[in-house]
Amino acid sequence: MLMALRCGGRAFCFPAAWSSWRMKDRPSHINAEDVRALRIDREQEGASRPRRRAWIWGGVGAIFALGLGGFALLWWKAGRDVEAVVVAEAVRRDIGGERAVLTAGGYVIARQRVEVGSKITGRVIALLVKEGDFVRAGEVIARLEDSEIRAEWHRAEAALAAARARLAELEAGSRPQEIERARAEVERAEAERRNAELNWQRLQRLAERGIVERQALDDARARYEMARAAYRAAWEQYELVRIGPRPEQIALARAEVQQAEAAVRFWRAQLEQTLIRAPISGTVLDRYVDVGE
Repeated sequence: MLMALRCGGRAFCFPAAWSSWRMKDRPSHINAEDVRALRIDREQEGASRPRRRAWIWGGVGAIFALGLGGFALLWWKAGRDVEAVVVAEAVRRDIGGERAVLTAGGYVIARQRVEVGSKITGRVIALLVKEGDFVRAGEVIARLEDSEIRAEWHRAEAALAAARARLAELEAGSRPQEIERARAEVERAEAERRNAELNWQRLQRLAERGIVERQALDDARARYEMARAAYRAAWEQYELVRIGPRPEQIALARAEVQQAEAAVRFWRAQLEQTLIRAPISGTVLDRYVDVGE
């Protein structure tokens, strides 16, 4: 047989023997009123639950209100600590003679280092910069001796001028005055040839009669041969002037002009090489030569 006992809403079951033993050990003076005093009032327990919930929600609300108030206080205090910023237009002011000087130890490493030299050999006659000077790209920093190169350049320019004049003359052809002059030269040469021939024939007849020596006859014949050759040359020159230059002559003259122009460009470039220029803008670090070297 089992025995059931409820305590706080829970039921406990005990064996009958154990229950009897427990009942026997209890004092016999316990009555019904004492038992009723041990019973838990369910109505009071149910009424206490809403009150506990109200207390819990009230505590949560108070904590939330305190946190919100603290955050508002911090935000208000931070807003008071911020100073107003005044926006003004920046203006440039001349300091005058005063300069800001910063003194510090250290060394400077060049971003780019270039060694400057010359493509031709020659004696240095002028150094226009020194160590520490700032130069710009293309600026002349030294000069080499150029007397011989300059003389060759002038000689090439003179040859070019002569070649151009020769070409212009051939392209223009012979003028009437030149033709008349060449014809007059032919007539003069022919007259000299005829006189030399008559003199040689006269001395030849005298030599047959023994009046003149053999040497005089030979001299007269030599003068006649020279006069005849001069006449032949004058006639050929006249024909050339009358016909005018041939295409081959004009082409040859043009080639001579081009050759002279190339010579002028070469010596002009050589003359430019005597001026040593800075390849980049920068500061002169070292100088390896002096004037006269």
